[in-house]
Amino acid sequence: MIGPDVAEAWLEQAKSAGILEVLITDPLPGTDRSAPVVAAAKAMGLHAILVLPLPEVQVEDAALIALASGFANAAPDRVQLRDEAGVLTDERLARLIAPLRAGLGCIPLDLHTRCQTSYGPLVALEAARLGLDGLDLALAPVANGGSVPALGRFLKSLATLGIGDHVAADFTSVTDASNRLAELADFHDWEIGRPWAFGLAPYRHNLPGDVAAQAMAALTKAGLSRRINDLAEECAAIRRCWRRLPGPLLHKRFDTCTRRGMPPSREASVLPCNRWRAKCRVRLIPAFWHGSEQSAALSRAR
Repeated sequence: MIGPDVAEAWLEQAKSAGILEVLITDPLPGTDRSAPVVAAAKAMGLHAILVLPLPEVQVEDAALIALASGFANAAPDRVQLRDEAGVLTDERLARLIAPLRAGLGCIPLDLHTRCQTSYGPLVALEAARLGLDGLDLALAPVANGGSVPALGRFLKSLATLGIGDHVAADFTSVTDASNRLAELADFHDWEIGRPWAFGLAPYRHNLPGDVAAQAMAALTKAGLSRRINDLAEECAAIRRCWRRLPGPLLHKRFDTCTRRGMPPSREASVLPCNRWRAKCRVRLIPAFWHGSEQSAALSRAR
């Protein structure tokens, strides 16, 4: 949610640093802001990937397909279906692929999904079976949990299930790289990624993987990991009240929950005038860069 001038300056710095591929994302639907950034990236010789986000709240498949069709007009090099909350199922993916591809035309379609529900590896295998053009995976020490599926286990599963005749039977290089990364993590005392048990809480709180990981770590540190469902209900209450989950508010709730032992939700009791002012602020931020009139309106809302 930055203006084209700022985005172009950022792209120039990225290119000067040797970056060849950029991921362009906008949390709000449409391509009004992202299309100029895609055009600027391609003009600089960068490989532009435009994100088709699965939003925090469930939307109908038809709305997502219509959005993908609009993405084709922006002409990115690739489009990535991005499921940061890890709530995409294999059945829904199978329903979406054909119409999404039809809307995108010849633009390749990739998938990024997370493992909060432990469903990620199964969805990744379904993506391979359906023949998606790209898939985000990671070495085992930084996979699973709030991250993407593990590369080694994914390749072994493909070979076992006979999906894709191009999968090599020798995984030595992947195993060696994973072991080396695990050694570095142990040396620096970093936590290694581990699979999370299946749970319904992620379907309720719909938190992006990195935020969900922070929440789990905070609850565990406070001895409250058993109350993850209470946190999920709190997030759902915030979303009902605000219609989205503003980052600053979310992190404040994490801090409050862990310090005070998960108090009952108080978001619905926020004074209407304060809630209105905050909503105005959320709506106007994307337009802040596009003219003095919106900037003045944002200042008045504050």
